[in-house]
Amino acid sequence: MASISKNYFYNILFQVYSLILPIITVPYLSRVIGAEGLGKYAFALSVVTYFTMIAFLGMTNYGQRTIAYARNQDIYTLSATFWGLFIVKFVLSAVVLIVYLVFISFYFSNSYLYLILAIEIITVSCNVDWFFQGTENFKVLAVRNVFIRTLATIAIFLFVKTSDDFIIYVLCMTLANFLSTASILPLLTTYICKVHFADIHCREHLVGSFRLFIPQIAMTVYLVMDKTMLGVLSHSPAEVGFYDQAHKLVLVLLTLVTSLGTVMAPRISFLYANKDYQGILRNLRYSFNVVWCLSIPMILGIFSVADIFVPFFFGHGFEEVILLLEVFSFLLLAIGLSNIIGSQYLIPTGREHLLTISVTIGAVINVFLNVLLIPHYESFGSTVSSVIAEIGVFGYQFWVTHRELPFRTYFLCVKNYLFAGMIMFFVLYFIPKSISPSWYLLSTVFTGAVVYSAVLIFLQDKFIMEILSRIKNKWH
Repeated sequence: MASISKNYFYNILFQVYSLILPIITVPYLSRVIGAEGLGKYAFALSVVTYFTMIAFLGMTNYGQRTIAYARNQDIYTLSATFWGLFIVKFVLSAVVLIVYLVFISFYFSNSYLYLILAIEIITVSCNVDWFFQGTENFKVLAVRNVFIRTLATIAIFLFVKTSDDFIIYVLCMTLANFLSTASILPLLTTYICKVHFADIHCREHLVGSFRLFIPQIAMTVYLVMDKTMLGVLSHSPAEVGFYDQAHKLVLVLLTLVTSLGTVMAPRISFLYANKDYQGILRNLRYSFNVVWCLSIPMILGIFSVADIFVPFFFGHGFEEVILLLEVFSFLLLAIGLSNIIGSQYLIPTGREHLLTISVTIGAVINVFLNVLLIPHYESFGSTVSSVIAEIGVFGYQFWVTHRELPFRTYFLCVKNYLFAGMIMFFVLYFIPKSISPSWYLLSTVFTGAVVYSAVLIFLQDKFIMEILSRIKNKWH
């Protein structure tokens, strides 16, 4: 069984590179394409996401969990499970693609943008990341992702030179996703074999994945609907652009916080199948420590540098992103905590109906607040709605699990990180903002990391000392 620490590293590499392509190109694209062009792409992608969501049909979580349950069985049984999952998703994706093409022929008949984005649905049809996640083989996903997306980044800088190259930019983004997914398919021959069609149970997997599709619908509503509603209610592509760029920046940091969840989910599914309940609680405590340890300094760090970072990173005209980024930073904690309970506990233990209720509550809160706030506050209103919705999701999950999980123990861990974070924030306040932006940002990140780590070591924080002990043992 692969180690959690190695899988965590590879999954961070995999997830960050999925987001890093649009992020590292933003300073260039914000000056070449502008907020309006980026907003137009974000709005179109939000429309396509509704179709890709249906094509996935909850397969990301269900497929990962099902493969984790079956991975200790013989290769034939594992292969039959894989083919049942794959066929369901492939057939559904083909149907969704046809519906999407009909849809855009009526509503966006003159737009090459929406036609190119049909490739995103084709990408879903051949996506098998859930198989490698379920078998805890994250290295394969990480190496493939890094290589393909590095090529895509180079292509953007080579071929996107003016605002007229907008479609080329969309092609680079879309083809990167497709090639990243398709390139891994040949590797499956190492892990699976041919099976008799009679041994493939598609109906069972269709029903099972549909149960996790319902929470996926609600989740998409409050993750993607923001951009759709913002574009419709504000009538401003620039506002969608401001919102989208702030959201993407936080998603990169959020990846560091939640990547452990992708690694832990198949491990906890395995422990649950073997009735190792103490092992589950032990792993959950580790996850809570990671979320507290990472999210608190990130939130305080964003408040320290946002007013310098945004103009330096995006250039003139993106000042509105400063406030959005600061408000969005609270998602690091809210989503981090709900990810532990939802993805790492409720799904692996087969109680996805509770996850469905929680994300439905979040979706209702989000839509209601969007209708209320967007007409008056535009992107800021949508940002506030997202944060409050995520807090609502975690609130419900906490309420339904507080009698079975030792939350008192999990929450007591936060005191050291809060204290270290406040000391860090206080020290960063005295770094002069009159120096060049690049030196300010570098000195802030370095000083913040050193001060935060030093305080935790001084406090002899158990989690940090355990990590240092493991590192020390590997070097001896």
